[in-house]
Amino acid sequence: MIVGHLLVGVMLHMEMTWHINPMVYIYTMVPLAIVLPLAILPSTKGAIVGFQWAERMHGFGHPAEARN
Repeated sequence: MIVGHLLVGVMLHMEMTWHINPMVYIYTMVPLAIVLPLAILPSTKGAIVGFQWAERMHGFGHPAEARN
């Protein structure tokens, strides 16, 4: 979702600013669509796990508490 919003914003900006050959989108957006998710995955995953830990969601309790 994040990468899609970023790429669509860049594509709209490129389309409104310049008249570009459609192949430019393939040469630029496809590699970005592959690299950007891999680049933001670790920080996004860390943020989600940190949020779950801060909210004391399932999976972060002590094993002794789970048995009682």
